[in-house]
Amino acid sequence: MLEFMVPEPAAFYKYAQENPVNDIDTTYIPTRPDPIGDLNYGDINRSNYSTLAAKYNAVGIQAPPSNKICIGTSITKDYTKKQEYSVMMNKELKIPDGYQADNAEIDYSAVWSSNDSPAIYLLVGDEKFRNSDGNYILNLKNEVGTLPISLICDLKAIAINIDVECKLREETYQNWQIATYEAIKSAYDKMLTEYEDAMRQAEIDNGVQIRGNNPDKNRIIEQTELKKSCVRILSRDSFENFDAMKDAVSFGYPEFDLDDAEQEGKYVQFMEQAFEWEQMTYINYPYFWGRKTNWLETQSLSDTDPKFEAFLKAGYSKVNIPVRPGYEDAVMYFINSGGEIWKGGEAPVINDPMYVSIAEELSEPEGEQVGKEWETKVATNLVMINKESKLPSFS
Repeated sequence: MLEFMVPEPAAFYKYAQENPVNDIDTTYIPTRPDPIGDLNYGDINRSNYSTLAAKYNAVGIQAPPSNKICIGTSITKDYTKKQEYSVMMNKELKIPDGYQADNAEIDYSAVWSSNDSPAIYLLVGDEKFRNSDGNYILNLKNEVGTLPISLICDLKAIAINIDVECKLREETYQNWQIATYEAIKSAYDKMLTEYEDAMRQAEIDNGVQIRGNNPDKNRIIEQTELKKSCVRILSRDSFENFDAMKDAVSFGYPEFDLDDAEQEGKYVQFMEQAFEWEQMTYINYPYFWGRKTNWLETQSLSDTDPKFEAFLKAGYSKVNIPVRPGYEDAVMYFINSGGEIWKGGEAPVINDPMYVSIAEELSEPEGEQVGKEWETKVATNLVMINKESKLPSFS
């Protein structure tokens, strides 16, 4: 039986928990949408509406109507041999909804007798066009709905085109601003509601969260950390030389070095077989035997498993490890020689008294019951949600 005193046995475990290799927090934290603030429909314009819509995932947003659109029509009179060339024609041009007529541009082509003095009179809305004036653009009076057009001329034939430029009505643009704002505001309200619901759910989830490992897993952690420390004390080795596995060897794959693996394997085999690690017994001593600078942090540690909490807080642990029967001389030789394994020889093989098969290692007892069993109670910070002491039945 060998006895070890291990300082702060949980030091590496706590360091590993504080410095995970993959520092990924899988806890869902909802994102609060940016406040919409004092935004109102008058702030919506052609430049910012798409950015705001994307920011709040607004749907059903329509592009703003064009400031100006052009519509047109034509009036024609075919050639005839009659001597009377007087023509009167009427037409109506529909102005698109939401727009008003701003100006009209006139263009024509006509045929008349060489003795005639051509005369073309065109009425567009309330504005008059006369070819003799030389003005081919008429400023209209913001007509909406329909635009009446009338033509009077004394020609053999005529083709006249009227192009009307319509400008967006102010109330039409305002209606677009209101509809767009309402869609964005509705999307923001939806995002805010989802955020608040998620936060409430997260609070509920956190409220019933039970932290800590299974006690059996905790015992494995304790024994592994204590075993590592005992091996270090016994061998005076910090494990820096255990590097048989090499990175990026062939095709970039990790592969072990054969010579290193052979030498390290013998050492590992001796350490694992010379002691009955599964029969380890230990006791944890209070935190104040550890570094005083860490007292406050260590004393505040807690766990749902009282034994594991004692391990985490321990300033020292006293560990007893039994030597495997038949290995007493080999262990004494190891200690007295400064680390020579297998009494300075080779590892035992089959039929050697010191040989331990895999079957033996797997079948080793975890301890025998001594005396009668008894019940005991330990403190816990777990909360019983169901006030009844019996477990629920779902049958």
